[in-house]
Amino acid sequence: MKKNLFAFVLVLASLLAGCSGVEYVESDQVEQNYIFQRYYIVYDAQKQLLTADVAFSVDNLSGSLVHLTSPSYLTCDDEKVVFENGTYFLSRDCSTAPKRISFCYVDNDGKEYVNRFKIKSIDTKVNEISFSREQSSTVSFEGAKANDTERFFIVLEQDGKENIEIEANDAKGHQLIFEADDVFAIPAGTYNAKLLRRYEGTNVCAADRGGIWTCESYSVSKKVTIK
Repeated sequence: MKKNLFAFVLVLASLLAGCSGVEYVESDQVEQNYIFQRYYIVYDAQKQLLTADVAFSVDNLSGSLVHLTSPSYLTCDDEKVVFENGTYFLSRDCSTAPKRISFCYVDNDGKEYVNRFKIKSIDTKVNEISFSREQSSTVSFEGAKANDTERFFIVLEQDGKENIEIEANDAKGHQLIFEADDVFAIPAGTYNAKLLRRYEGTNVCAADRGGIWTCESYSVSKKVTIK
């Protein structure tokens, strides 16, 4: 269920980011308790960039998008967030990952909803990582220890092609285990790649319809060799 939920959120965010003239309704025309919140936050250490995409919709994730009309508004760390193509988008240069990011949403009834999300960075001391297609491989990482609510990946970059995500089969402490079966179909060679840490939840401070959130952290680029 978690995989399907994240995939739907990611596809929705991608589609909205690439669309113009997205249809939406004004928040003063909507029952305030029916507004659903969605937060998608990414920190990329290679780009030194923090981005956040926040959407409000009617009833649930797939409902009509909502534009916040006065007196409702959204701020991020006390900064007003821009409404663009149906969602609220923020981009901020950050040389290091911030420890947390805070959003304040005030609805048309004056009710305030504050949501704070931790940014869990990820990196590894090595600059080159080797994977075997014949046996499992272990990658040590730096950052907060892994827990059961997180998923970890190596993201291989391909020129002119879609990136390949290889998910760790297991994560314990600061160790990621990748199975040979998950690597076997990938052509041997050396790739530019990043470690990816993904975590999400539904514990959103919200009205009756609730909300969801997803956070992702990418490491700086590494060399990954598949043998």
